[in-house]
This record gives sequence, C-alpha cells and structure tokens, in this order.
Amino acid sequence: MGDAKSITERGPQIFAGAGVLLLLLAAYVAGGDALDCARHGANVDCEVTRTRFLGHMTAERVTASDVVDVRVRTSYAQNGPVESPDSPYAGRTTTNHMVAAKTRAGQEVDLVGGDRSGQVADDLVALLKNPGGAPVTFYDSFNVIAGAIAGFGLVFTAFGAMAMRRA
Repeated sequence: MGDAKSITERGPQIFAGAGVLLLLLAAYVAGGDALDCARHGANVDCEVTRTRFLGHMTAERVTASDVVDVRVRTSYAQNGPVESPDSPYAGRTTTNHMVAAKTRAGQEVDLVGGDRSGQVADDLVALLKNPGGAPVTFYDSFNVIAGAIAGFGLVFTAFGAMAMRRA
C-alpha cells in the first residue's frame, strides 16, 4: 500500500485547490444584468439578459411584452435566531428592492433589483407615459464582486503553492 498522508500534510494542496475553486467561482460570477426597454408602436417591451462567465454565457433571458405598469416591490427580512443576541447584526432588517413590470396580459415580471431600482422604475414610467420617449437601458455589473473573489482565490493559490515548495 502507498504512503497515507494525514490531512495536515495535505494542507498546502487543499489550500491551493480551494484557491483554484475560488478563481472558477469568480469567473462564473463575472457578468451582469442588462435591461433594455423600448417602445414598439403603442407597446413598451422589456428584456433582461443575465450573463455569467465573464459575460460570455447567457444564464437567463426574461421578457415582458406590452408593459402597462411598473413598480418597485420591496421585501424585508429580519435577522432573527441565526444571529447571536450580542451580534451587532441581531435584529437588523435587510431590504431588497425589485423593479416589477405588469403586462397587459396581467403577468408581473421581475426585471432588475438593487439600490437603483427607484430610478429605473421612474425612467420606465416616463417611457410608458411618453409615446416619443427614449429607450431605457440599465446594466448592473457583478465584476467588482467577481474581482474580490478572484483576489481571495489568488491569495489562497499563491500561499498554497509557496507552502508546497517548502514542504
């Protein structure tokens, strides 16, 4: 039988492997959500394209045809029993905003979310009210988050590789 190594002896390989997995996760996360809404005759149509893998893969495409109304839907989540009572996050409320479009057929379609939801909704309402209005476009990039994940991945991989060379 071969020489069995303990988990502590495999630590550098595990550390470097975790770094490589973080780099793969960063590549997946890189991309964003693109919203395009335009008037086609009397109708306003919207399309959201969600991309991943450095923007090269379309993960989802959402369409809202013949939009008649737009609103910002806000949801709240209370940090409850998961947090320790001594935690500074205990009892805090998390807020999420989502632009939702209502179609003439009665469907409610989630478009994009985030801090700029109010401005996007205002732009869409202006487009609905003005027959000569300019198209509404919005892009929400996840590249900053992907960059942070990649940075951690590089650090893990580099330290793991250095530890393997010393072992």
